[in-house]
This record gives sequence, C-alpha cells and structure tokens, in this order.
Amino acid sequence: MSQVKNIKYAGIIYPFVDRVFRLLEIVTLLGLMRYIAIRRLHRKWFVLYSQLAVDLYVCLWLALEASMLLYPFVSVVIPRIFAYVFAWRIVDIVQAWFNVTIRPPFNISSSRRLFILVLLNYVEIALIFSVMIFSFQTNFMPHPYYMFDAFFSSLTILLPVINPVVTPISLVGLAIYYGEILISLIFFLVIIQRVLALFTIKD
Repeated sequence: MSQVKNIKYAGIIYPFVDRVFRLLEIVTLLGLMRYIAIRRLHRKWFVLYSQLAVDLYVCLWLALEASMLLYPFVSVVIPRIFAYVFAWRIVDIVQAWFNVTIRPPFNISSSRRLFILVLLNYVEIALIFSVMIFSFQTNFMPHPYYMFDAFFSSLTILLPVINPVVTPISLVGLAIYYGEILISLIFFLVIIQRVLALFTIKD
C-alpha cells in the first residue's frame, strides 16, 4: 500500500501544487468555516450538514455578486473594495476546482450536484470580473459606463465564440483581461473532467 502511495505522489510538481492549494484553502472563507466547524463544533454536525453549508455558501456569494448589477444606473465607479473582496472569492473558487479535479474524487457524493456547482461558479466568475472591469473602467477602451455594459464585456471575454468588446490599455487592464481568460480555460478543463466523471461515478 505504501509503495502504491509513493508511486501516486512521485515527483515534485504535484506535491508542490497540492501544498500551495492546501495553504490557499486555509485563507479562504469556506476553509475558515470548515476549520471552525471541525475544530470548534461537533464533527458529526459538519459531516451531516457540510453539503448544505457549501450550497448556501455558493448561493450567498452569487446573490451578493448579482446584486452588483442593481448598482445605480449612472456612470459611477463601484468602490474598489468590492473588487478586492471578490478577488478573494476567485481564489476560493479555483482552489475548490483543484480539490475536485486533481485530488482523488472519493469525497464527491454526487457528480451531478458538483457539475451544477461548477456552472454556478462560472456565472460567479462572469459577475466578479464585471465588477473588476467596472471598478477599473479607465483601464479599458471603450469605458463601460454601466454595470450591465461591464457584465456583457465580461461575458465576451469568457466566451471564446464572441469577440471581446473591450480592450485593455494598461497593466491593470491586461491583468484583469488575461486573468479572466486564464480562469475560463481552467473552467473548461474542469467541465470536461466533470462530464467524464458523470459517466464513471454513480450517484
């Protein structure tokens, strides 16, 4: 058994990446909630209600991000604190994708449920980057004057079949622009892996 484990984790790339994402998991809000539930509350409570907690956690984030679309329909920049908070959520999403894609899937209770959660994460990514584009609108041409303009701009970056309607004109704009493209590529890899899992993992 130990020989199989040593072969499974041979090399230096995977152990290094795994350690990095374990550290990122600690600093994410969901990771802190999991730590409190396991260490401070009864472990049985966490085991019974962990899926419900994750579902509520994702829905609350999605509702908060979607509420940004209701921002006053005026050309006013959203306070950048929202962009920084949502950037933290991106780290949360990516490390969660790593957990369910790269690590062994023995903790996955329902591949269909996980597939839906990943799709909701994709909507979150579009909303988060729309907030970033709108908060740093002077770094893009043309400037998105309304949140819905920024949301459409974010969708055109995420979807490879649509030509982006904004062009970055600074280092900050380039970081946001290509950061969203990178996230979209990771998402499609996760989706492919999850679709394959639907045919191999029985619920």
